[in-house]
Amino acid sequence: MIKAEELRIGNYVYDKVSMEWMVVDEISKTRGVTATLVNKDNNVAIGWEMAYIPLTPEIFSKFGFELKEGKYYEKGLFIVYEFGRGVYTLYKYAIPNIQYLHELQNLYFAFHNKELEIKELG
Repeated sequence: MIKAEELRIGNYVYDKVSMEWMVVDEISKTRGVTATLVNKDNNVAIGWEMAYIPLTPEIFSKFGFELKEGKYYEKGLFIVYEFGRGVYTLYKYAIPNIQYLHELQNLYFAFHNKELEIKELG
């Protein structure tokens, strides 16, 4: 279940109904745990209809990270390496246990004050 307090405007989530990625444009809490998200296309999704997007090598590539010597680099500033199966560590800042795209997006925004943008569509 998606928790509203873990998300911010601009995060990507997976809509299990449409089976597509959804960009969060509005967040509201229901009973403190379920997020109701509305994107600019007026698609509405409720927490149990959504899933977090797990980080994968394909996700890093899609967002413009380059793989060098087992680490993913983004302009040399953001270094991420795989700690375990599907669990990553933000190396430069010693932040462990990053598993989902929204977590990477939120950390990227916190450190760079800009959105992590998709470089490769499809």
